[in-house]
Amino acid sequence: MSENLVQYIIVRKDILKERGLYFIMAESCLACSSIHLNSHEDPATQKYFSDIDNMHKVVLGVDNETQLEKLVKDLQSKDIVFELRRSEENIPTCLAVKVYEKSQIAPLVKKLKLLR
Repeated sequence: MSENLVQYIIVRKDILKERGLYFIMAESCLACSSIHLNSHEDPATQKYFSDIDNMHKVVLGVDNETQLEKLVKDLQSKDIVFELRRSEENIPTCLAVKVYEKSQIAPLVKKLKLLR
């Protein structure tokens, strides 16, 4: 697998604090599963899954819904494919970006911090 393939997952830290780790992990997993299913014919996704033991994911955090919605608009303006996950109450919780070359996607999320 190319060492430059990466998938970014971005979660709302306020939702993590409010609903807990289990909730945001489940939402993130659903977003990842959905984007993988929807992009399974994409060459980068196929290459990424061809070496499953070496897949590279990066989990970043945004503070709130406003920041997540701004990121959504930025990604859309660059034609970046992603899955925005919403809670049962239709509240955006996280998003998973399709697998991309790091050089293509990293500049768009460089201001975000690792989720800790």
